[in-house]
Amino acid sequence: MRYEIKICRTSPQAAPPRRYADERDSGLPEGLVRGRSTTGEDEIVMAAAPPFKVYTVDNIYVAACKFTEDAAAVVALHDGGTVRTGHRKKDIFFTQGVDGDAADSYDVVFDTWAGPQP
Repeated sequence: MRYEIKICRTSPQAAPPRRYADERDSGLPEGLVRGRSTTGEDEIVMAAAPPFKVYTVDNIYVAACKFTEDAAAVVALHDGGTVRTGHRKKDIFFTQGVDGDAADSYDVVFDTWAGPQP
């Protein structure tokens, strides 16, 4: 079996690629942040890192989650595991088995993170 490889080039009349920085006046969709290209010339749009990090009791990084409920599902598998808002130990806001049991209710992680509601 033979395969042919064809190289296609765009014509000079082709429209330039679209860039978010030039076309978005009202802001970015949720989950995207603005950044700079490596050359510093163009502004680029990239995905934001998930805010919640899950670690085991042995301080092994397990997952990054976008929502507290997802982080609760993962930390429920690790007794003594932690959920953090960053990678440092001082960013811990929930410890499985100490602050509650995430396996019983995922809401306990959200309530610990959000604090008392009025």
